[in-house]
Amino acid sequence: MIKNEREERAYLAGVQEVLARRVSQLEASLDERQKSLMEQRADMWEDVKHQIRKGGVDEFDEMVEILQQATQMEHDENLHTAELDELGRYTRMQGTPYFGRVDFDDGLGEMEIYVGISTLEDEGEFYVFDWRSPVASLYYENGTGKASYQAPIGKIEGEITLKRQYTIENGELRYFFDTDVEISDGVLREALSQTSDQKLKVIVGTIQKEQNAAIRKPFRKNLLITGPAGCGKTSVGMHRLAWILYENKGKMRVDELAIFTQSELFGAYISGVLPALGEKETTRFDLEALLEEYLPGLSVESIQEMADSILSGNKERQNSMVSKLDPAFRDELEKKITDIHPDFPDVDFFEERLVCGTDLNERYATDTDYAPRVRWERISALVEREVDAFFEGGEADERKPIRKRLADTEEAKYIPMDELVEETRLKLLASFRRVAEPMVTADYMKTYADALPPKERKAFWIRREAGQVLLEDALNLVWLRLVFEGRLPHPAVRHILVDEAQDYPLLGHMLIKKLFPEADFTLLADQNQGLLPGIHATEEMLADIYGAERVRFQRSFRSTTEIAEYAKGLTDGDYEIFTRHGEPVEFREGDLREEILRACKNRDEEETLCIVTKSRTQSETIFNWVREHFPCDLVCGKESRMKEKILVTPVVFTKGLEFDRVVIPEDMFRDDRRSYYMAATRALHKLTVIR
Repeated sequence: MIKNEREERAYLAGVQEVLARRVSQLEASLDERQKSLMEQRADMWEDVKHQIRKGGVDEFDEMVEILQQATQMEHDENLHTAELDELGRYTRMQGTPYFGRVDFDDGLGEMEIYVGISTLEDEGEFYVFDWRSPVASLYYENGTGKASYQAPIGKIEGEITLKRQYTIENGELRYFFDTDVEISDGVLREALSQTSDQKLKVIVGTIQKEQNAAIRKPFRKNLLITGPAGCGKTSVGMHRLAWILYENKGKMRVDELAIFTQSELFGAYISGVLPALGEKETTRFDLEALLEEYLPGLSVESIQEMADSILSGNKERQNSMVSKLDPAFRDELEKKITDIHPDFPDVDFFEERLVCGTDLNERYATDTDYAPRVRWERISALVEREVDAFFEGGEADERKPIRKRLADTEEAKYIPMDELVEETRLKLLASFRRVAEPMVTADYMKTYADALPPKERKAFWIRREAGQVLLEDALNLVWLRLVFEGRLPHPAVRHILVDEAQDYPLLGHMLIKKLFPEADFTLLADQNQGLLPGIHATEEMLADIYGAERVRFQRSFRSTTEIAEYAKGLTDGDYEIFTRHGEPVEFREGDLREEILRACKNRDEEETLCIVTKSRTQSETIFNWVREHFPCDLVCGKESRMKEKILVTPVVFTKGLEFDRVVIPEDMFRDDRRSYYMAATRALHKLTVIR
């Protein structure tokens, strides 16, 4: 039944009543459970102290009782955590319980489906459906008319007779309206017009049809999402993680998801999304930290630091990096690390040959399906089996008179025979390994350094002594280790989101794929925003490496029409711009310092303003100008934070971020339209270009 405003307000009041009751019940339950846990801990501690005074647990029944207490406490603590999570979900829902509704007639009756951030059910009645539920896809993918959704029991067909959107703030219904299309542009336009709060926003109320389709792509599938700046790639990626957790509830833990990001600033920017969607935070990686795990004692340069070096005009570094990341150079390194021809020794017990070294050499040379280290482990295991088989034969086998031969040795005079037999066996194995293992051991550092030109080799060792390594060097070193060892320890991760995937060199992606062999991937990329053209992985390369299905978004939403049109003119990109008019792009001429200070002075109090430069040195200069007059932050390192409303940063550190207003000194970008585009597309509402 179609509800009028009075009935809608009454329905909302009913939902709020259920939420309030649930919150009250959970708070009471949590209070009681907390008291119970405290009592259990106190009782258990008293039992433990009693056993300590007795000198330890000496009765089986007492041990069982303590174990039962510990198990019960663990069970109750898990329930306490689950109730805390549930309380958090319901508390968040009190502000905005739902944002949309579809009435769906499947031929058996009409259902009113209210869609919100989480499910709300009471005594078998569903008041709100989670936005990730199958039935909620009706809201995102259809207007009124014939429609269907994929339920666990199969495809359900019917007709949408009503589609309604709501704006509810602080539990109060501001307004609602009916629409016969997908998400209303008006609702989206209002959401986009809000001031930036330095956090990525939840978009469940404004997810577009094509975004919804990408979010709900099958979990066991690698997905490459591409599109222009501001098309919602990062938001869709984060919401996809939340959807994956919903789809695999009870089968997947949040710590089995991970996100690759490029900076702590961006990590902080996206940190609130999953908790706002009712999920816990996932693990976050950055490429350099991952490499450092396999290069102990070394600090690895970040992608931004590498890019800043090149964008600052360091041609020597650029040429060096291109050569080091050349596939031909990598092939040469692989050959050096795998071209090993060991000469294994024989393993003899007095005159009897247990293992023939020549046979081992041949086996190693032909066992090419495995990495060198694995081949050595297989050889070592084979030798151990042969030696063990010989010694386990003992006196029963006349060909192996082990004890008789050992009885004539000097050691037999003071070592019991059983011990001597075992000691002899271990000595044979240790002797073989001591001689053989160095033949199949690689020195990654030396192998890599020796392959470099003399000048770069010297610089490599100087940095190495200082505990530092360039990103391209680290990539090659870890790749060499992986090629030699065949496998490296890694966290048990089942799905990984890689943001700004176009910025990673091809070798970086090859490593990520190898280091997480059990994981599936969602990749977010835009070639027009690549930091290092000619070095980073193209969209075609990404699709090929990961075997990913490609999804392209064609509309940019972030910036006003005026800003987006100006930025689009800086690229060859072919995409649509969502219509949201604002102020024209402001062009200023004059002294750079004075114009920047003027922009800071004229900033609205709640407005975030970012001054974007091309290089770190330029940012440091401008930061020193600004901080004399206004509170501001300088971001030019991977651990930088943004606390103030005014930010000064090189373009490489703005990736994925957005600000109410952006100021660009145009002369810094005249020879680099790609970086200029990245800087301009950070602006939500205002863009000032200083000429």
